[in-house]
Amino acid sequence: MGAAGSKLEKALGDQFPEGERYFGLENFGNTCYCNSVLQALYFCVPFREQLLEYYSNSKNIGDAEENLLTCLADLFTQISSQKKKTGVIAPKRFVQRLKKQNELFRSYMHQDAHEFLNFLLNELVDILEKEAQAAKSDQETSSPPEKLANGPKNGQANGSHKDPLVTLQEAQKRMKIKKPPHVLVIHLKRFKYIEQLGRYKKLSYRVVFPLELKLSNTVEDAESEYSLFAVVVHVGSGPNHGHYVSLVKSHNHWLFFDDENVEMIDESAVQTFFGSAQEYSRKLWIELRAVMPEKIQENDCRFGANMLTRAKQNQTSNFSSLVPDMSRLFKCIRYTSICSRFGQQILRLFERRE
Repeated sequence: MGAAGSKLEKALGDQFPEGERYFGLENFGNTCYCNSVLQALYFCVPFREQLLEYYSNSKNIGDAEENLLTCLADLFTQISSQKKKTGVIAPKRFVQRLKKQNELFRSYMHQDAHEFLNFLLNELVDILEKEAQAAKSDQETSSPPEKLANGPKNGQANGSHKDPLVTLQEAQKRMKIKKPPHVLVIHLKRFKYIEQLGRYKKLSYRVVFPLELKLSNTVEDAESEYSLFAVVVHVGSGPNHGHYVSLVKSHNHWLFFDDENVEMIDESAVQTFFGSAQEYSRKLWIELRAVMPEKIQENDCRFGANMLTRAKQNQTSNFSSLVPDMSRLFKCIRYTSICSRFGQQILRLFERRE
């Protein structure tokens, strides 16, 4: 990450945000689902600020019972307090706690980023509610109970209650959002069950999403406007394999987070990421060409990118035909760390087909 970090700092130059840190997260074996979501949450500024405030207010957080909230707060504090502007951090403590907390994430199998986000946010809410309830109980115990002067409050003194007249009426049903959230999370369902195949299939068609979103005629007495700041993308052709990356907007700059790697991208490139295999292979081809040493020829790099596309799309029925060309692919991989992960994916696909 040293070279990549230097490249990012050089690209931003004098525009590098004051006090901001851009750190990649180490992958512990198919933990890209976790890394991509954590990057999106870290650059959700209100969420980050509240979490860092929680950490600073917890004086004895090191002695407190460890949970996902303390582990996440510790991770965010590690990132924000780094002396270097860029680098790599290993979220080991957080991942270990996650696996301990939920057996679903204990294996090295491919996991779903949306399920992880739901579990994490619900877990954080539960922890905070328990802490608030405990604090309230302590306060009630320490203070004397209030005396009721004139009987129970909200009591009905006089009068009688009559049941309303119930009749059938024509009606229209309508739903509105009573109070819009400060941060809006939208999950696009990109899988569909194909009855003829008896399995789920990835939906790879392009989904156009706006950088600015207005919720009109859905909220009571107001219009809400949201600005896109993070996108988590699943790259791959099926639900049981693939890779997660995240695109994040920070201080008017868009950044591409791929586990340990962090780099700048143009805003115009953001909407080209919609979960297909081709989009990532095109990016891989550009990166290979950028770092290509003299020993690697241009057609070898093109071959590596094309091989990745074919493997991810499962368009090759006979993987034995790829064996003679594997040496060319790994000729690229040996000279650049960028696609080592994808080389291993291709090998696994090859072994599975054999």
